[in-house]
Amino acid sequence: MDKITLRTLLWPRRDERPMMTAVLVLLVALNALTIAHYQGFFTPQADNYWNLFVTRFQVSGFDPISYYVISDWEARYNVYRHPLLAFVMWIPYLINRALMILTGINCALYIMCAIQIVAAWYAFLFLYRLIHDVLAVAKTDARLLCFFMYSFAMVMVTAMVPDHFVLSLCLLLFTLYVTGLYLQRHRAMGVWATIGLFVATAGISLNNGLKVFMAALWVNGRRFFRPQFILGAVLIPAIALWWGCRNEYHYLVAPGENARHAANAKRKAEQRQREAERQRQ
Repeated sequence: MDKITLRTLLWPRRDERPMMTAVLVLLVALNALTIAHYQGFFTPQADNYWNLFVTRFQVSGFDPISYYVISDWEARYNVYRHPLLAFVMWIPYLINRALMILTGINCALYIMCAIQIVAAWYAFLFLYRLIHDVLAVAKTDARLLCFFMYSFAMVMVTAMVPDHFVLSLCLLLFTLYVTGLYLQRHRAMGVWATIGLFVATAGISLNNGLKVFMAALWVNGRRFFRPQFILGAVLIPAIALWWGCRNEYHYLVAPGENARHAANAKRKAEQRQREAERQRQ
């Protein structure tokens, strides 16, 4: 059996490259539609990016928080649902700030589309390998099934809007693919592998972490319940992530929320005062 390495997991094989080229063309075309529709609204620099993105973005069921975080970094996600997502966007934010200086426009739209293309491209690759390598479906049938999935409207929209869903799709399919490889090789999922998958998936969306534990249980069987595995791979990472969520909210989110609430209360009080003054007049 070939050794499981990041190169073998992430690099397309020779027979996969034509298929993945076609997928790349599809994803670029989908995200080009997003850029064509929103670049007139989202590329000019602004003083209040939050109001700009929230009022202009009009895809039902999705939100443009990632555009805002890349434009003016702040932990504006719900940290108890997306503990590490704001930190994932830190490097894209720095890239966007540099591009703002160089180009004079806000490039958050383009950067987020690039992230979506990469995540959706790898999601397709992992899905294909899961179907072909793990489930032993013939290549042609596996390709048809993958393209069939990517023909669903919800999947196409997920690949072209700035939400966390395409990132979750990529990481969960990666988890399933790696789980299948462990099962094929009759190998146990180690503590560090479980922690890595848990932090990556739960950091994007907390409920994804439970799926990693389910995958480890399926691979390891009764060995999952060994005290050292439960403690090192489940309890300590889960407690550490929850502790990080609480501190992230206390130090990064709460001050901004309190300031916004105070500003809203002040504005409403001023409006009531002006209304009362008009009534007196």
